[in-house]
Amino acid sequence: MPDKNLPLMPLEKVLFPGQEIVLQIFEDRYKEMLSYCTEYDEKFGVVLIDSGKEVGDEAIPHGVGTTVKIREIVPTRNNRILLTGYGDKRFQINTTLTHKPYPQANVSFDLPNDSEQNKSQNTIPSNTLFNMIWESYLEVLAMRDALASSWRKIPDTRPAVHKFCNQVGAITEGYAHDLLRQDLLSTYDGEQRLPVANSLLQEAKTKIKKQLNFLQATRFGGTNRN
Repeated sequence: MPDKNLPLMPLEKVLFPGQEIVLQIFEDRYKEMLSYCTEYDEKFGVVLIDSGKEVGDEAIPHGVGTTVKIREIVPTRNNRILLTGYGDKRFQINTTLTHKPYPQANVSFDLPNDSEQNKSQNTIPSNTLFNMIWESYLEVLAMRDALASSWRKIPDTRPAVHKFCNQVGAITEGYAHDLLRQDLLSTYDGEQRLPVANSLLQEAKTKIKKQLNFLQATRFGGTNRN
């Protein structure tokens, strides 16, 4: 995919391909950006802020983000817009951002994904390390379901490596540090992404376990200090 100029939305959020996103848009610059995207059927990019603030600031982002495919835009009260969409492709920022009328930069799409022709580079290795990572992934899914009192079917097939790492990044939102999630998003090679995914899953398990213990304590009285 050739380099292109891409509208950007720097946020205090890391978005991965395949991850759902819901945004409330109220700044005029981003309303103008959405008008452009809808008129020309264009995507925009979400990228984690490195310095600065989301609102009313020319924030400096990290170098890698994810394009957003817009699913629906709905006007709401107070002159706001509700946007729903999902992450599509990773990109690398090539140039300094311009901020008029909204943030944008030239980006490239050189980071590999599971649609690359060389599938051998995208296949998850069958080894002890990955078996451990896969079990941690299933454990985090089950713990998240327990927190939400919900249920989902356990995956019975292992996805290709980049898709798996993107799924790990998505499910650990709110349960692991965003800078570590950004490291996972930014890492180029599939096998090098796996150890980062493992670190995220371990962080998530620790945090979710504490939340489950607290939930259990509030249900039955007392405090579980384990």
